[in-house]
Amino acid sequence: MSLPQFRNEDEFRKLWIAPFLSKMGFILPKNTHGPDEQGKDFIFADYDRFGHLRFLAAQVKLGDITTTRNAVEPLLSQIKRCLTVTIKYHKEAENKKVSAVYVMASGRITSNAREHIADALRQEQYGENVYFLDGDQLFRQDRYSTYNEDKAIRERILAFQLELEFNAKTILFSRKELSNGGVNLIPFQLTALSDVLASPITFSEISRLESNKLWYYYQELNRIFSTRDFSTPTIELVDDIAVYANYAEVTIELLLTQCSKMLTSIDAKYDLYIEH
Repeated sequence: MSLPQFRNEDEFRKLWIAPFLSKMGFILPKNTHGPDEQGKDFIFADYDRFGHLRFLAAQVKLGDITTTRNAVEPLLSQIKRCLTVTIKYHKEAENKKVSAVYVMASGRITSNAREHIADALRQEQYGENVYFLDGDQLFRQDRYSTYNEDKAIRERILAFQLELEFNAKTILFSRKELSNGGVNLIPFQLTALSDVLASPITFSEISRLESNKLWYYYQELNRIFSTRDFSTPTIELVDDIAVYANYAEVTIELLLTQCSKMLTSIDAKYDLYIEH
């Protein structure tokens, strides 16, 4: 597998590299390409395990990187400049240096090019902190980070789906209890719904409007269950429950359909196709 085709290097930086860095969890990503870039196309940062901020740089190239003089010498010069540039970060008292440089190419980086650059940088201070990511490696990293994001989203949707199914059964149980004169009514669960409302799922098809409606129906039903007298259920009481229960059932069905579509969409990304 490989990266998509890009019309030019600027498109590769803006449409692929910038979102990729954010998806990988790096902070403060900044596209610095231009006349004042000082050798770096991107500056970004992360925290080490002790909580210290480290600044990193990326040199981005469209296509292959080979040992032809026109390709490797300008790149080598840019990498050297990356390693010497000073970064002024307003929240830190001291100026910072780049801790590592990543050479990212949409195509191949030949072994000869890697060796040539590595040999030339051995004489440079911190020159060993230069890493290469070709198109295949970038694709795999992006796939992995996307998988982790999809996995987390899938877990949230599945939890919401299971809660919807539980509450749908709660409605059926409540109707049966009331018809038999019972008073052991089960309250509706709200944990997953609260999570969806408090932190909406990215690019979700789950309707926020319908989720808010369902929250209201659940709250009203739980209020009725906990405050009304069920020792001698009145017609008015049964009707009140029926109204909110009917609304809740319709909304649950709609949200279950949306959950199913999202789960199918996520799972389809990771279907295994075997060619014979």
